[in-house]
Amino acid sequence: MTASCRYPKTAGLILFEVDLSFVDESFRLKEPYRTATLEATAATAFQEKTNAPLRPYDNEGRNRFYQDTNSFPLQRDFSQALGELYRNGQLTSEARALLETVMAFDAVRDSIQKDRPEVINSPACDAVIEKKQYYAMKGMKRIVELTPALRQFQDFIELRDEEWERRNQTVVKTS
Repeated sequence: MTASCRYPKTAGLILFEVDLSFVDESFRLKEPYRTATLEATAATAFQEKTNAPLRPYDNEGRNRFYQDTNSFPLQRDFSQALGELYRNGQLTSEARALLETVMAFDAVRDSIQKDRPEVINSPACDAVIEKKQYYAMKGMKRIVELTPALRQFQDFIELRDEEWERRNQTVVKTS
């Protein structure tokens, strides 16, 4: 968790999963991050209406974990290899269907991101994001199992899934 900070008195507070370095001295997301994700877009829009500060929290050592495990380059390489297999028709029907499900949920997520905070924070949006994350984690594990050309990414996909579960447990404990 991040170190405690002094927050201005307001009627509300936004608990946001982000490193403290993403927030400026007025407890707003710094410019490059304000629309980077669905959550950032919602938090930014909510702040514009309410002036509520952000309270950032994070898994202790998350950035170090990503560096030590080479996560971002591995994710990029995995995505490129998977995309190439998909475009060339080299996935089994089950693997193709799983990937197309992830892509459909991504499209819905991207569409919701452009909507009002009330929509972004709705139970319907939560359900979509929950399913999207399920397929992005468990579906990708199954795609790798079904696709010999992706086996080199099996350890990475397992590690990514474990980190996602650890992250979820941190969120539950923080809430």
